[in-house]
Amino acid sequence: MIQFYSNQNGVVTVSETRPADRSNIFWYDILNPSRDEELMLESTLGINLPTREEMQELEVSARLYSEGEQLFTIASFPVELTEDEYSNVNITFIISKTYIVTMRYTLTRVITPFATKLLRGPVPDAQELLLSMMEAFVASFADLLEKKTAKLDAIGRQIFSSRAKDTSKAQKSLNSFSVGNWRDMLQHIGLLGQILAVIREGLVSFSRMATFLHGHTGQACLTKESIKRFTTIERDSTHLSEHANYLSNKVSFLLEATLGLLNVEQNQIIKLFSVVSLVLMPPTLVAGIYGMNFKWMPELDWHFGYPFAITLMFLSAILPFVYFKFKKWL
Repeated sequence: MIQFYSNQNGVVTVSETRPADRSNIFWYDILNPSRDEELMLESTLGINLPTREEMQELEVSARLYSEGEQLFTIASFPVELTEDEYSNVNITFIISKTYIVTMRYTLTRVITPFATKLLRGPVPDAQELLLSMMEAFVASFADLLEKKTAKLDAIGRQIFSSRAKDTSKAQKSLNSFSVGNWRDMLQHIGLLGQILAVIREGLVSFSRMATFLHGHTGQACLTKESIKRFTTIERDSTHLSEHANYLSNKVSFLLEATLGLLNVEQNQIIKLFSVVSLVLMPPTLVAGIYGMNFKWMPELDWHFGYPFAITLMFLSAILPFVYFKFKKWL
């Protein structure tokens, strides 16, 4: 499908049919095109569109290039497949002095709302369209990182909270794993780590694209008046990359902390079993002595022999426990 955005008497219009006057078109938005649509657009614009396979197979260094007066960039952007699963998709940008071409094979959460907003505003030129679109992608990255930051903060509160009330609040904010369920907690942290890796990959790709376009100021639709906005876009993308790295380090920290707390809990359980075994050892010894089948045992004929043995077993269990508590080993 190809959507043609054109200037019709000072109003932005969109159509899936190519307008008669091609000079009014400033944006070609291509979504999952057929081969016939690709050939039609190539003959119309006089360019070679990279196929889907070429977009995936191109080396990173070959995703940014120029042909004549057109600039070609292929950048990766994260797409939400499910709530806990993201994947990067490639979007091709072809930039000339009078129009922009975007080609993608998957719906994205940026271009569709951007296009809706574009229809309500003034008609942009190719340069303004490109800058506004890149700013929209920066805002999308920032929104994604903000959401993942909130989730990581909630997990951190749940892991390190010493109050049940705080833990309950953290759990309500996550709604994905129960308190004390270490396996689900580790899985949740791991999923966040994978999502952040996808976002970081997209940010790196986007930063390369911004740097490439900034370096070609004056070529195609880029002019020196765009330097400040491009500088801001580059700076923001760099800051977002640094923040994504910080969040990745935080994921590693929370993962190690969770494993450490899990080990502490397991050690407490083993310690409990060890104490119980040690406390029961003296009574077992007493019971074993008086359970032996010797004919001559003085306590067998003693009237208080049985209460004496029971009391001795009880004391032999209580005294070690009291000693451990006194030493603060428990």
